[in-house]
Amino acid sequence: MEKQVGYYFAPSGKPYPDNWIITDVIYELEGSLFSRSGNLVDGNAGASSGDETVS
Repeated sequence: MEKQVGYYFAPSGKPYPDNWIITDVIYELEGSLFSRSGNLVDGNAGASSGDETVS
């Protein structure tokens, strides 16, 4: 059974609160991560806003 575990977001160019749109949904299926478009997700996605260490 697949389980929804996350989203990919992209800036929409619209003013807040509509300034982000969901571009893809990430599912977990039998221990692997897949996107709604059917692509296998590495599981090592880039840092989201605020996740990077400030140096």
